[in-house]
Amino acid sequence: MSQDPRTPDQIRETMARSRAANASEAFGAVRGEMIPLAEETVTGLRSDYGRRAIAEAASRERDPEVRAALNRLAGDALDNPGGTQITIGMADRISRVLNSQAESAFARVWTAL
Repeated sequence: MSQDPRTPDQIRETMARSRAANASEAFGAVRGEMIPLAEETVTGLRSDYGRRAIAEAASRERDPEVRAALNRLAGDALDNPGGTQITIGMADRISRVLNSQAESAFARVWTAL
């Protein structure tokens, strides 16, 4: 038994904040680097589910330039022929939204069992 008086949710929140701070420090230098999206990733993001995830990522983004780029990506950018590129920061934001949505879906299924 742990002597820590915090609840498991409080411990998870503290750990998540710490991970986020460490990630920001570690990846800050490369967040603006452009990377090409693989065709199968573009195909997945073209779905309604993918576009909603990108739109949600844009709504969470604080940087207005990144928010605008995410909004363009959710709109027409995925449909343009030729390689679609995004920044590492955009990919990180989108993956965080998708991960959060997956965790929520898992919790709903787990609760229903």
